[in-house]
Amino acid sequence: MAPNLAESQHALTYDMVISGTLTARQMANVAGCSRRTIHSHRSNMQYFGSTRAPPDGAGRRRSVTPSMLEALKDHLLEKPGQTLDEMAQFM
Repeated sequence: MAPNLAESQHALTYDMVISGTLTARQMANVAGCSRRTIHSHRSNMQYFGSTRAPPDGAGRRRSVTPSMLEALKDHLLEKPGQTLDEMAQFM
């Protein structure tokens, strides 16, 4: 798998796509990426307004909500030596 592009490369491809003066091949050579990346960035800009697509939120939902986590943190400040079973019972 290819490494992720740096933020500077995203900004560069964004500016080049907006200007519209270069071909995809020329943009890829300047940015140091593939033509496919340029096409993906152009598509993302059309749909999302940015070279990056929003995260898709894949994966299992969290079973511990942020408020539950905050309560557990406060509880552990009072009783830091609790075992995992005691923490689970508190929850």
